[in-house]
Amino acid sequence: MTKGNELEKILKEKEKENKFLKGQIQELSKRKTFIHSFSGRRVRIGVISDTHKGSLYANQKYEDSLINFFNRNKVDAVYHAGDILDGEKMYRGQEYEIKYHGADNQIKHCVETFPKVNSKMYFITGNHDQAFWKTAGVDIGEILDRKRSDFEYLGKDQALIQLRKNVKIMLIHPSGGTAYAVSYKSQKIIESFSGGEKPNILFCGHYHKFDYLFYRNIFTFQCPTTQNQTPYMKRKPTPAILGGLMLDIFMDKKGISRIKTEYLPFYE
Repeated sequence: MTKGNELEKILKEKEKENKFLKGQIQELSKRKTFIHSFSGRRVRIGVISDTHKGSLYANQKYEDSLINFFNRNKVDAVYHAGDILDGEKMYRGQEYEIKYHGADNQIKHCVETFPKVNSKMYFITGNHDQAFWKTAGVDIGEILDRKRSDFEYLGKDQALIQLRKNVKIMLIHPSGGTAYAVSYKSQKIIESFSGGEKPNILFCGHYHKFDYLFYRNIFTFQCPTTQNQTPYMKRKPTPAILGGLMLDIFMDKKGISRIKTEYLPFYE
């Protein structure tokens, strides 16, 4: 393939990803907004993403460590930005990277081993979770919601949560691969919002990266993963940034007055 053809292919892929992101944002405007009311002017939340339960490379120790940390620090809620399970048939060779095969086995494994959340974990499903929806019509989010009293399902791909009249959080699990610069994906997602659609805080899963960006008045976090780097990611090649987040969100009558962020890293 010539350099010209390679560039054309990359541009087409970027255009496709941008159209998908805009479609996700437009779809979100049609969905209901979830109201999560917490007392006081400070709300403390934990954030976890891309646990990929069922994968040989899912890390139980990291999941336990994060949730136990959130419990000890008495977070008001935990938010999961998608890909709780690893799914199947996502890419060639994934079957060799899975420990628990099939929706039933991965759901059972998750129900039995995901650490207990003392508050509640609100979650969306990502592209790996939805593999079972595409192949068998199984919405794993609904099943996990029924089987775990500390889980609450907010929908596929994205959800909008209102903490106060003028404070909204968005969870989103987009598509596509990692960009040449870590913050590029965050910027493109932010630029997909029109003025009236913008959340105040955005948590973005999927990319297994971490960055914190304040742009267009949106506090934006790319969420790290608890899954160790897989052979698939090594072939790309792209690193897995491991960890989780805890945020103290301080609010007044005008909205968010400040945010205190703790990045909780893990090292392979």
